Amino acid sequence: MNVYSKRPFPVTLTLWWVFLFGAWNVGRAAALSRDIQLFLDWGVRPDPRLRLMLALVWAILFLGVWLALRGRRPLARAAVPVLFLLYAVHELSFLLLFVQSAPARQSGAVNTLFYIAVILFSGWSLNRTAVQPYFNV
Repeated sequence: MNVYSKRPFPVTLTLWWVFLFGAWNVGRAAALSRDIQLFLDWGVRPDPRLRLMLALVWAILFLGVWLALRGRRPLARAAVPVLFLLYAVHELSFLLLFVQSAPARQSGAVNTLFYIAVILFSGWSLNRTAVQPYFNV
């Protein structure tokens, strides 16, 4: 049995974050598909069909990267922080462009700090020297 067969705890945390972001987008897609007619009747911007498609794309991307990271694929180590960065840009741009209420816009700073923390933690946890042997098996 290899001494590095046990997954390091920071990698496990990152794996959970990737899975939770994927599950969040699956839930978002399910909720949007359930109430899409209501949103279309209200004339919500952006188009709910676009939001539904984007939620499905993000769910597929996150769950695909989750499977790759779980399988110790080398590309997944670089893809996870980049995927979190792209998702953060997507979410924050939608917040800035389409949210009209002032209280919702004020959450932008907290959301930005959260995404920065997730990106930095995932980059650190997957690329530090202590986890190199785990991925080189």
